Amino acid sequence: MLYKRWISWATVLSIILAGVFIVHFPVKAEEEAIPYTIKELKSNINLYEDGSVYFDELVTYQLQEDGAEIIKPIPMAYSSYIEQLEVFHRVYSNPDDKLGDYKDTAHTFNFTQADEEADTYHISIALEGDKLDEGTFVYRYKLQDTVFLYKDTAAFFWQFIMPEQNIEADNVTIEISLPNKASTEECDGYVRGAAYAEKQLLEDGLFRITSERIPDGEFLESVLLMPNSMFPSGRKIVDNLAKDEIAADMTSWEEETAIDRKQDELRYYGSWGIAILSILLSLGVGLMFYIKTKSPKRKGEIPDSHKKGIPDASISPAEAGMLNNGRLSGKELFATVLSLIKYRFLEMSFGNNDGILSIREDIQKERLRSHEEYLLNWLIEGVGDGKVLSLKAFENLLDSYKKTYEHKISTWESLIHGRSGKYAFQVHENISWLKVWAMVCAILSLCAAILACSALGNLPAGIISGVTASALIIYVLFRKKVNEDLRLRQVQWDKYKDDLRTQLSSKSKSLSLTQWEEHLLYAIPFGIAEEMLEWLMQNYSSREFEDGNLTILYHSNHSWILKVLQSYRRHFK
Repeated sequence: MLYKRWISWATVLSIILAGVFIVHFPVKAEEEAIPYTIKELKSNINLYEDGSVYFDELVTYQLQEDGAEIIKPIPMAYSSYIEQLEVFHRVYSNPDDKLGDYKDTAHTFNFTQADEEADTYHISIALEGDKLDEGTFVYRYKLQDTVFLYKDTAAFFWQFIMPEQNIEADNVTIEISLPNKASTEECDGYVRGAAYAEKQLLEDGLFRITSERIPDGEFLESVLLMPNSMFPSGRKIVDNLAKDEIAADMTSWEEETAIDRKQDELRYYGSWGIAILSILLSLGVGLMFYIKTKSPKRKGEIPDSHKKGIPDASISPAEAGMLNNGRLSGKELFATVLSLIKYRFLEMSFGNNDGILSIREDIQKERLRSHEEYLLNWLIEGVGDGKVLSLKAFENLLDSYKKTYEHKISTWESLIHGRSGKYAFQVHENISWLKVWAMVCAILSLCAAILACSALGNLPAGIISGVTASALIIYVLFRKKVNEDLRLRQVQWDKYKDDLRTQLSSKSKSLSLTQWEEHLLYAIPFGIAEEMLEWLMQNYSSREFEDGNLTILYHSNHSWILKVLQSYRRHFK
């Protein structure tokens, strides 16, 4: 019972953890989902000698729902005003070939101020389509007075993906062209916000930023420091020194980004390490559980002595019914009473009134099995008047079974279950302690999956290890170990039942009525007793049933036995 309680608690805990794993994270992701993502961002930026900047940007969006309003923020705080603003919808002749022919069509847009304090404007466009459809747009605009001219340096600040966008972007390529060629020693470029963004400062006056993926929650901004001489006509003049301060700030930013990158890598590889350990634990426990619960295969056929007749006469009809049906019922109770009559422990007689059952005076109780002795005493002393039991009272007992005498019936059943360790009557062995051990390991594995997915943010690792742990839980809960000895015994009794049916389908009188009495006792729990009794009455003469050596098949008992079998047919099938 203790093992069953542990298994129940482990099962409940597993369901709770699986519910957290399966339900919580998808719901959370759905709550935080945005209407679209960026599948590709290419930005070509040209800096001019007057400090103005021209943007030519190509962005491919993927819808995460049916239709969406696309918002592209423009941080106007860095510039004095915007001009030449255009938006085009690009359609490729072959959608799979982005280097092939295409057609740009002017697209309607709105340009409005979204944040007065931050001086942020939004370009808003409508993208029609179904979920996961893609749309490519080209943005072209020129910003005046965007390069800052300090006493010791010129600086270009820009935010390509702003923090408040909270958008996922893939395949990001940004190229900033300087007005004139400059050596890499004269210029410095810095990137902030995206842990895995890479930068290159090329000799031909090109500053390139690339990133394969910028997850939602990150952003991308950069600072490019150049010689003042590159912008002789620049108008945004700041009368102070700034290079060292900007460089120090940017270096600090990049150091923070490097730390974030290392932590991210640690979380990534750590989560996979935990997931792999979780998977190995689940697979290892599953393999060990399989080995421990694997039943050795019995070789060879059923012994000849068991191929005909009752497979094992030491097993009572009630015990045979338990082995065949997996539970006890009124069938086994009736068969036990008839067995007591057949072996002359009880005597059945009919008078003017209803028939009665009484204990014979010359019985040897030491020959009785424990459940037979208990039933004998209880029926006469508990249900009867201490001396006899009326057949009518016995019929009422069969009809109610556990309803009226639940405690007594349960005691009788427990004696059958526990009569001998040799006959456990359960084809599936008790492996509760193994299940407790395996469930504990499965719960640990599921906790590791939740840790990898939740705390460490690696959803694929969490899903793979979580599915493995969940599969182990299901496997452990439904896995059973077959008792091969008992299974073989069950096969023998099944064959015996089939042999009885075969004999009932013929008219051969190969057995005596005395032998049929034994078979009738086992036919009751097998559900074929009524058919057998009717067959015997058809194939054997009335005189043969008057044999004084017969007990239950004696001719005066036929009508009552047949009445019980027919009246309680629903119990005996």
